[in-house]
Amino acid sequence: MDTTIELTDLQQKNPWWENAAFIEEDDKIKEFGLQKYKYRHPLEDAFPLLTPGVLSLRGPRQIGKTTLVKLIIKNLLAKKVPAQNIFFYSCNLIADFKELGALLKEYLEFSTHKTSGMLYIFLDEISFVADWPRAIKEVMEGAWGKRTLFLLTGSSTIDIKFSSERLPGRRGKMNILDFEFLPLSFKEFIKIAKPDLLENEPEKALFKKLHYRHLFRDYLLCGGFPAVINSYYKNHLIETFTYKLYTAWISGDLHKMGKSDLLADQMLAKLILSLSTPLSFYEITKESGLASHGTTAEYLELFEELYCLIRLNCYLVPQKRFDPKKNHKFYFFDPFILNALHAKIKESLDEGFSFSKHFIDNPAVYPHLVESVVAAHLKRMPSSRLFYGRLDKEKEVDFVRVSKRGEEYFEVKYQKSIKISEFYPITKALGNKKLTIITRDAFIKEKNIHMLPLEIFLATLD
Repeated sequence: MDTTIELTDLQQKNPWWENAAFIEEDDKIKEFGLQKYKYRHPLEDAFPLLTPGVLSLRGPRQIGKTTLVKLIIKNLLAKKVPAQNIFFYSCNLIADFKELGALLKEYLEFSTHKTSGMLYIFLDEISFVADWPRAIKEVMEGAWGKRTLFLLTGSSTIDIKFSSERLPGRRGKMNILDFEFLPLSFKEFIKIAKPDLLENEPEKALFKKLHYRHLFRDYLLCGGFPAVINSYYKNHLIETFTYKLYTAWISGDLHKMGKSDLLADQMLAKLILSLSTPLSFYEITKESGLASHGTTAEYLELFEELYCLIRLNCYLVPQKRFDPKKNHKFYFFDPFILNALHAKIKESLDEGFSFSKHFIDNPAVYPHLVESVVAAHLKRMPSSRLFYGRLDKEKEVDFVRVSKRGEEYFEVKYQKSIKISEFYPITKALGNKKLTIITRDAFIKEKNIHMLPLEIFLATLD
């Protein structure tokens, strides 16, 4: 290893070593400073200072994980942490644990001669480094481990957390070790776009329903990606390069995992066409041109891991159990991800914004988009699992949320005319348990049935 070249490379990636003020010239910091609508992730303030260990931060591509890391570094420098104690490196070009181990050794030996105290190591997009826990384990088991805090970021729902679990006893004594940076919920969207409109109680929020409805259409275009939200409200459009950037990242991840972009598009086309409809692996395989059910399962699992898709198993309500052999329902994790992938599939990325507006304004499509957004919001609620429910051979309920408190039931009926009596058979089949119905306009509370307009439900969801 050429030590001089390596150190020069490290210094270029960590310009604050030369002067702490140089953090202000970082592209991510400057871009964040120019944003009118700023989202502050809780980890920025909760980042521990004096506890060694290994933290993980997961979230979809382009959500803002790197920006969050740079903001944490800026905060550490503001707290007078010695600049050489803070190390950042993007792992996109690191092949395996051997390269990563050599990189870490180079930094640790450099820092040992420069300073003492806690070391903060930020490794960005570590997911694709083969067998990376071996390199982290070596550091944590050595003398450096007693004064080193790692923050590892990745774009997979399971890889970082699963791989981190291969470090038993070495991750530290903090209460929370694994964090997620998810697309903003509709409530968080309102909080940064129009904070004065936010209400926590449905009865108060009802008076702002028309404002919420206008914002929800914006949310269907932007999704919960802070950079996209800022671009939209600044320019009244979402630039073509933004659609291409997001889809290129997904295509790149597919390529790294040895998957076909064409086959993935064919599968996604089927899922978009059948949004909110239960599907079998056989149907997806047949209409997507995939080789087998096993191949279909691999692609579906990959899209789930990349924060693109949500797959719901069937929950048999009378038996109080789920059945993985039944058909599955598929939704998209975020509206913008759906829009971008749809534009790509239809070869309309060059006019992605107008294409997406036309798509979400289609009256035949809108109720399915609504159901997909509701699914994504319920899915991200903590300490629970989400299913679609089957009451008998004919009757279903859209969503069943299962937690330690039991089952909660949700039905989406986004239409102008709705009668509460049509839901009595469902509540009877539920044993007269509460059913929450997400509606277009109706706001009614009975003993076992609560009707809430969509925007009110999402804006007040805890």
